[in-house]
Amino acid sequence: MQLRWSLGVDDPTGLSLYRNGELLANPSILVSTYQDTELEPNTRYTYRLVVKRRSGSEASDEGAAATLAYRPKISDQMATTWTGLQQPIVDELNPVHTEYKITLTRQDGFTAISDWSTSRCRTFDDLKPRSFYRISAVARNLDGIETGPATQHAEQLGGDYFPGTVFTRIYPGTEDPWVKARIRDTALIHGLTNAAVEWMNNDILIEWRRGEPGWAGHLHGYVGIGHSYTGALMHEAMHAFWQFWDGFQEPCDRMNFYTFRRDVAQFALDFRNYDRSNSDNPLEPWRPYYNLITGLLAREPLGGESFWDVIERGEYGKVGGFYHTIETSMPGYNPHHLSLVPPSIRKYLQGFMRQGESRTWEEEFDWYLRLADEDRGLWSPFITHEIAHHTPYVRPQFGPRTRIPEPFRNTLREVDRQLLIDFVNTLEDQAPRRWWETDPGFWEFYVTRHIYRVSLYGSELDPSLGIELGRANLDAVVEALQALHDLHCVPGVHDCGYHPNYRGRSVADVTKLVTNIKGLSDTQRRVLLAMVDLEP
Repeated sequence: MQLRWSLGVDDPTGLSLYRNGELLANPSILVSTYQDTELEPNTRYTYRLVVKRRSGSEASDEGAAATLAYRPKISDQMATTWTGLQQPIVDELNPVHTEYKITLTRQDGFTAISDWSTSRCRTFDDLKPRSFYRISAVARNLDGIETGPATQHAEQLGGDYFPGTVFTRIYPGTEDPWVKARIRDTALIHGLTNAAVEWMNNDILIEWRRGEPGWAGHLHGYVGIGHSYTGALMHEAMHAFWQFWDGFQEPCDRMNFYTFRRDVAQFALDFRNYDRSNSDNPLEPWRPYYNLITGLLAREPLGGESFWDVIERGEYGKVGGFYHTIETSMPGYNPHHLSLVPPSIRKYLQGFMRQGESRTWEEEFDWYLRLADEDRGLWSPFITHEIAHHTPYVRPQFGPRTRIPEPFRNTLREVDRQLLIDFVNTLEDQAPRRWWETDPGFWEFYVTRHIYRVSLYGSELDPSLGIELGRANLDAVVEALQALHDLHCVPGVHDCGYHPNYRGRSVADVTKLVTNIKGLSDTQRRVLLAMVDLEP
C-alpha cells in the first residue's frame, strides 16, 4: 500500500509511522511517501503518523484503507444441467470475507448477473438450453473496489465460451444396444457403482462412431468412441465426469476439478519433500502412486516448489499434460481397491467407483506379477499394469502362478474377445476412410493389435456372439485373419504360440491366399489386402 502525507508543521524533527497500533517505521522528515509491503489482500489497515516537533510537542493524524483483492479464478463447473449450471469460484489468496460476482453472457447478448456474496458457489437456473455462455467473475475489497474480470482458461479449454455450455437432453438416454453393452463392460472392468452406470446411460450422450476405430472424444457431455476398448470409453467418460457428475458430496465449493488437480499436485510435492527430509515418509504406502504421477507427467524428477508448478507441467514436456492425463488416467485406471489410492485423491471417487477390499501395494504387485501371462494381458487396462512399468524396484515374484478369479476373469476375456468381434464386424466400414492411406501409423497399430486375438478367439466366433456376418463369409474372414496373424506375428515378441497352427508366411503367400479365398466381399478383400502391406 502506498502511503502519502504532507506535514502541517514548520519545525519537524522526526516521524513515526504506526500500523494497527504498532510501530512500522521512522521515515525521514524529507520524504512524504512510504510503501508498505507484505500485506494481506482485502484487509483493512489503520495507519497513524506522529510528528515530533522542535518545541517538544507532537502532532498526529491517522487514516484507514483496505488493500485490493486478488483476481479470483473460475474452476470448471461442477454441475451442468440441461437448463442451468453451478459455477465454483477458486480463491487461494483472498480472505473469506471477500465478495464475488459472476456474470454469464450469451452470444445473443443475454446477460445473467449474480448478487455480490462471499459464497464461492453460484447457481444459475432457467437458462436457454443448447447455448454457449461466457463466464466471468470479479472480486471486491472492503472499500468496494473491484478487480478485473477472471474468465475461464481459454488457452486450456478451447475458448471463452467452452466452459459454460448448457445442453438439453437430446435423447432420453442411450438406447444403442452396443453402447449399453460397452457401458456395462466398462462398469464391470473399472469397478463402477450402480449410480455411475445410471449416470453414463442417462446423463451423458455416448455414441458409437462405427467405421472410425481411431475415434475417441468428449465435448460438452457428448462422448464418441469408435471401438469397444473400455479404456477409451473410461477415459472420455472421465472428461465428462468432472463437468456432469452430480454425486459429489460438496458439488461446488470444494469437490471440483480444480481442487482435484491441486490435491494430486500437492500429494506429489508432499511426497517428494518427505523423501528429502530425514524423517519417515507417512505417505510411503502410496509410493507407487507417486511414481505413476511423475511417470505420467515427465520422465524426470518432480521439480517446483508449489502445486502450481506441478499443474503447469506437461506430459513428456507438452503443455496440458497434467490437465489431460491426471484428469482421466488417475481415476480411470482404478484397480478395484480404493485403499491403493491416496486419501486426498480417493475422496473424489467415492460413490463413483466401488470401494473394493482393503489391499496394500505390496499385495497388489505380488498378485499381479504372479499372474499367468494370458491373465496379465487381460489385466493390462488397470493402473497396476501402468504403475509396475513406472516402479523400478518392482521385480517379478517367483512363486505359484495365479489366475484372475472367476467369474471376473471370464468377463475380462469376453470383453477382450469383443475387440475381435468389432474388428470383424466393421471390416467393410473401414474402406471408405482408407485408414491405410490417411493414417498408416494408426492402421498398423490397429491391425496388429487385433489380428493377434485371432489366435485366442478365432475358433469361438459365431453369430450367437453378435457376429453380423454369415457363416461362410465369417469363415473366409477368419481364415484370412489367421494368415495375416502368421505373417505379422514375431515369435519371441508376440504370443504366436496361441495359434495352434502357427507358421511363418511370406507376403506373397498371404497376398495370394487373400486374393483367391472364396466367400469374401470385394470390400472385405480390399481392406484385408491393405493389411498385408504392413511392416512385419
